[in-house]
Amino acid sequence: MVLHRHRPLLGQSAQASLKQPIDAPWCSHMIKRMPLRALLIGCCLIAASMPLASPAFGVEYSLDHRPNVLVFQVIEALEQARASDNIETRRGYVHLAEAALQRLFDQHRDTEIALRLHSGEEIGWFSYSDFTFYRDIFFTGTDFSALEQRIDDLSTALETAQQEARRRERNYWVVIQQNRSLQSNLSDMEATLNPLIRQNQDLNTRIEQYQDTIRTSEQDIRALNTLNQALRDAVTGDAAKVLFDERGYVRIQSELLFPSGTADLQPSGEARLSQFADHIQLPLLNLDENVDWLLRVEAHTDRRPINNEHFASNWELSVARAVSVVKFLEGAGVPSNRLAAAGYADYQPVDPRETLAAYATNRRIEIHMELRPAE
Repeated sequence: MVLHRHRPLLGQSAQASLKQPIDAPWCSHMIKRMPLRALLIGCCLIAASMPLASPAFGVEYSLDHRPNVLVFQVIEALEQARASDNIETRRGYVHLAEAALQRLFDQHRDTEIALRLHSGEEIGWFSYSDFTFYRDIFFTGTDFSALEQRIDDLSTALETAQQEARRRERNYWVVIQQNRSLQSNLSDMEATLNPLIRQNQDLNTRIEQYQDTIRTSEQDIRALNTLNQALRDAVTGDAAKVLFDERGYVRIQSELLFPSGTADLQPSGEARLSQFADHIQLPLLNLDENVDWLLRVEAHTDRRPINNEHFASNWELSVARAVSVVKFLEGAGVPSNRLAAAGYADYQPVDPRETLAAYATNRRIEIHMELRPAE
């Protein structure tokens, strides 16, 4: 017997049918498939009463000569083959389907349904390639239970893999959200930390400035100590009326420099100031040029008022005496820009008593070194 093998591959509908349940009645199954089947069901029912024998396989069936019924006999035989668990029974039904199909092609090749099958068209779910598929499968003795178990195992593994993929996807988005939250927290921390960093930098800059100031102050203190030592050396061994007090001031009684009531230096006063200038010249020259020092001359009077042709008050007298000393020191070589004069009249007494000794103590010239404040 020669069959037409014009479609060697399995049709998609036949492959899908293998996975469908076979518990439902065949007629219900066919009615749901396509309207054409409803038209032909009656023919199938009539043909079912006609027995067809297949002695080789123990299957009886009846072959009708009508083309539509032959087609549905092929379909029903294949359905029975698929539903059976016995390999010999499957082969018998496939043999019957092959006989019915061959008769259709031999005796009714010019009918519409034969031409449609011959051209590869599907009738409902059935096509010629479906028949060849069933024939090849059932005649190989394939154990479908093992295949179905394998399919179930693969389906279970696929479901497990899909669940794991979904779990990992959820975890991925959780990690992404956590990462975004951490980035947001990091941005907030940076926004908080950056001002603190700038404040710390400013603080370090101020500390460095303070350290520089301290170093400068230490240098100034050493320089001032050098100047004060020069002043101390300038008056060492002089009379009791010239002394170096606890403030670092050289104190000279006014009568050693000026006659009473005047601001003109007497010769003995010039000699004393000349000796004083000689003692401080060398230390001043050895000072660092960055040390900004000043030699201040301050004149004080006693409380007794003065009113003569030269001075109207103790203010004028004290200022004039301070200026006279400054001018002499300038002439002795002390730089003019390092000299300053101030008069305080009788408003800063050393001894507040109203005695001649107190008056003599308060009439004085004070010379001291100081450092100018940094601008």
